[in-house]
Amino acid sequence: MFDYLTSTVLSGMVYDAICAGATIGVDMLKSVLQDWIVDDGQICKIVEKMKEAGINEDLNPQAIERKINQHPDLVQLLAQIHPSSTVTQTSHIGNNINAGAGSNVSVGGIHIHKN
Repeated sequence: MFDYLTSTVLSGMVYDAICAGATIGVDMLKSVLQDWIVDDGQICKIVEKMKEAGINEDLNPQAIERKINQHPDLVQLLAQIHPSSTVTQTSHIGNNINAGAGSNVSVGGIHIHKN
């Protein structure tokens, strides 16, 4: 399970939302971050920093991740956001990562049970 929101997780969720027709903004981030402990103030700051970093709807997930990592203020904001009891990242591109409150983790088609 992730201890905090990473650039990889955020870029995947943002890209999936864009592919579904969303535009980058507060409402979109509220939707994709519903499984994370984040308040409206943090979401507004993240949107602002994403725009400052040049993140837009024309970028692929790797470019979004790269731009996040190149923007220290944005990386610092993400490090302050922690998951609720269960976090699920669902993507139709690449691997899906599902981590439950228990000890099971699924990455793509691989299931890991931790004793």
